[in-house]
Amino acid sequence: MTPLQFLDCLDRVRRTTALHFEVVDLEVFVAADCQADHTETMSSGNVPVERFVRRRSGGDELHAVQIERLHSILCDQEVADVDRVERAAEQANPCVAFHLACIILAGLVDANTNNMSRWKLFRYQLEAVMVETLAWLMPRLSYGVVRRLGSGLGCLGYYLLAQQRRIARANLDVAFGDTKSPKEKERISRLSFQNFGATLFKLFWGPSFNHEKLGKLVEANVDRLLCIHELQTRGKGVFFLTLHFGDWELLSLATGLYGMPLNVVTETMRNTALERVFASLRTVTGHRIVPQRSAGLKIYKALKRGETVAVLTDLNAPEETGGLWLEFFGLPVFNNASVAALALRSGAAIIGCYAYPLPDGRLQAVYGPEIAYTPTDDYETDIRTISQQCLTFAEDIIREHPEFWLWSYKRWKHRRDAGDTRYPFYTSSAVLPARKSTQVSA
Repeated sequence: MTPLQFLDCLDRVRRTTALHFEVVDLEVFVAADCQADHTETMSSGNVPVERFVRRRSGGDELHAVQIERLHSILCDQEVADVDRVERAAEQANPCVAFHLACIILAGLVDANTNNMSRWKLFRYQLEAVMVETLAWLMPRLSYGVVRRLGSGLGCLGYYLLAQQRRIARANLDVAFGDTKSPKEKERISRLSFQNFGATLFKLFWGPSFNHEKLGKLVEANVDRLLCIHELQTRGKGVFFLTLHFGDWELLSLATGLYGMPLNVVTETMRNTALERVFASLRTVTGHRIVPQRSAGLKIYKALKRGETVAVLTDLNAPEETGGLWLEFFGLPVFNNASVAALALRSGAAIIGCYAYPLPDGRLQAVYGPEIAYTPTDDYETDIRTISQQCLTFAEDIIREHPEFWLWSYKRWKHRRDAGDTRYPFYTSSAVLPARKSTQVSA
């Protein structure tokens, strides 16, 4: 089977199953097509086959891939789903290479998985131990102590992490230009680091968060929540649109305690041990984690069931799936358009929400406003209009309290015009292609 035949097979599987598969930059070869020093074999019937993966876009060597490792890497798919696709493949075509094509998802298989350096492995293990220690310790401390520890660590990080501090300053220059003094930008940047540290530590404290503490620590417009509940009783799905602002993690946990479990869309981490810890922390109040890759169909089905989906609107769109150029602080940014596409297809409501710390350390949670939209016959224009509304909602909040946003994030990572000098120093010089289709199959 040639690489082109492999891609054609995988495309046929994608069209004939309920799962969403995408091919980006991977090639798979059977043993007859390649040579390698180290191989792992699998028997399918009486035919032994060796599997190899490499990236077309890079210079990686061919690597053997174990079936057990593939299952562990497919962290955003249920094992039952993977098994079901494998069975569908076997029924459609007995070719072993075709069978393998069905279980390799583009972007999830790292060609260097089996060649991870000892240093990286040690670093991943050390990170996991540190995070697990914090997850054990923080719930045993009081909220006030946790908040002060996190804020102090964030302040320390501001002075120690020179590169992140430089990114924050560059973003502030893009957003505010000369309208804010260098001293004011320094203050905003430092407070942003402190806010992030406090937000992270309060997430670790989350397992001790309960209804009693909810009433003491969180102020919220509960009437708005009742309106959202009413939408759900009529079978209408709801997008909770938020951003890396204030205490977005505690806002999520509080929403669960208010009786509104969320499907939370998260980015995949390279360190799977960390991913498991954070997933556990984010689901203590009844939420469900939906990894960003291949999440479209799961989100669509959740919305059609009348459920609530939480998404962050201030993230860069993945390069492999495409995005949409929108205006953010007057400069084009490569943004995800999936919220608009899924809302149009499912009829879901889009509710903006955010939370910011009050002077006494408590949290002000704000649910609303609703980002209203009226579908027209022009699907592409609707996508752009709704997506820009969502991003403008985020920008307005940031302008009101800039010290609570995550300025150290590389928000302008890509550029639309290679000759545009307004972009920050970290922006890639490569120009990204136009958005791919955001249609979602029911």
